[in-house]
Amino acid sequence: MSAAVSLILRASLAACFAGHGVVALTVHAPWLAFFALFGIEQAAARVLMPLVGALDLVVAVLLLARPCRALYLWAAAWTLFTAILRPLAGGELIDLIARAANWAPPLALLLLTGRPRWLARADASSPSARARDLAMALLALATAAIGAGFAVRGVGMRSWAIHGVLDVFTLIERAGVVGVPAALITLVVATARRRGC
Repeated sequence: MSAAVSLILRASLAACFAGHGVVALTVHAPWLAFFALFGIEQAAARVLMPLVGALDLVVAVLLLARPCRALYLWAAAWTLFTAILRPLAGGELIDLIARAANWAPPLALLLLTGRPRWLARADASSPSARARDLAMALLALATAAIGAGFAVRGVGMRSWAIHGVLDVFTLIERAGVVGVPAALITLVVATARRRGC
């Protein structure tokens, strides 16, 4: 796998965790519904949410400074879990699908880093052709899911407007919207070159 694909995916994922982490530190009121699903009352959720946000920020730093397969596995499980919470807390199914920008990068990184030890540094490696093809299929599916989210929800400028610091971090969290297709294109080009196309 080219180092560029790894960097794009890790940066995209780190932005996701950083954005969510900062928003959680502010005790974002709409996210209290996620805690309520587990019977956690608002007072306790207001204490727990900043702790979750701090953990997300630690993960964001580690993704850039010391990536490893165990971290990718955690990121994949956490992003899938939080995406599933959205429809369960009263959102729509498209809320899960459109979050492919969050859960696809760690899954692709798991595919592309082969089978080194779980805690060993997981930089670019030489994945098998099958793993590369699966990663490309996953990223293509995620790109389509992101597009479906835009088609259903619209791409209104209001959702991308910056009115305060919190909006900046919400925008950073959406880096996967660009990162997933960019990683897909980079991987396709690298694979074509490797195959002599």
